[in-house]
Amino acid sequence: MRAVIFDQDLNVKRKTAHEQICDAQIPIYSALLLLTEGGQGDGYCIGNIKTYEINEVAKMFSNNIVYLEQRPGERLESSIDLSKMQSLGWKPNYGLEEYIKTRRKDNDT
Repeated sequence: MRAVIFDQDLNVKRKTAHEQICDAQIPIYSALLLLTEGGQGDGYCIGNIKTYEINEVAKMFSNNIVYLEQRPGERLESSIDLSKMQSLGWKPNYGLEEYIKTRRKDNDT
């Protein structure tokens, strides 16, 4: 967000990696859901089922994108199993595009 706020270049390491992204408030809600709905053990993942290429996300923030060299050993994709949280009734409340628009509006005021 700093690069967007100060109209600086947005440094991106790769164009095609896929990530599932969640808001920082979601883990708090998820922990409360686990406590109240009887979730036990490990492996309760949270996120959105929709994946995005890093390049897509970068373009949602800025057109001033600088692509950096990929480092050896960097992960190109990630995925998580949301089924345990979904079995407790959890679902994402909004998508990444909506979240970014909201954050940008918050920073404009």
